[in-house]
Amino acid sequence: MDSNNYFVSSINYLDRAQDVFDKEDVTTWFYSALEIRFGVEARMREYLEFHKQASEKMKKQYKPAVLDKHIASIFRKGNNEEAIFTINPGSSESIKLKYTPVTKELIDIVKNLGAYLHAPRDKFIGSDNFWSNLEFYITRGIELLKYANSGELLGIPLINRETNQIEIFSCINKDLKDKIILQGAEEIIIHVEYKNID
Repeated sequence: MDSNNYFVSSINYLDRAQDVFDKEDVTTWFYSALEIRFGVEARMREYLEFHKQASEKMKKQYKPAVLDKHIASIFRKGNNEEAIFTINPGSSESIKLKYTPVTKELIDIVKNLGAYLHAPRDKFIGSDNFWSNLEFYITRGIELLKYANSGELLGIPLINRETNQIEIFSCINKDLKDKIILQGAEEIIIHVEYKNID
């Protein structure tokens, strides 16, 4: 295997979860479930990665429920709100950046998938709805992980109290990057909108 072609961003885990999942072959389902689990952990760590308020201990955490608490403590927002930041609204150079959280539902799905990612006992496999529940967790998990990766912002922009500047961490494509750099305005207006996603 060429390890240079194995990437570990959340979006890479999402891609593999989708690629490996075959509804007609249940042997693929467990691998897809594992990729979803990795993808959620990776996305939550991406939210914390560049923020100075996040300690190294926080960044090394791997349990989604604990990572969720760390994220909430830093951003002061729950996992049921997306944030939309519009730079220079109403102008021809208007830019929208969105923060899309790992939702509580996705965290719960990952927790449920955990029960499937151990060597199962016969009674567990033979239980009512074993396969239908697993299929639901995977299909819904992929859908929600796709949503979590759809935003450009890696966390909610915070004000640096030392510099009094807003720190924005994002993953953006080249076109959007060029558009932001070309703005070069002395004054930038930012409109913030929070949207409940429950």
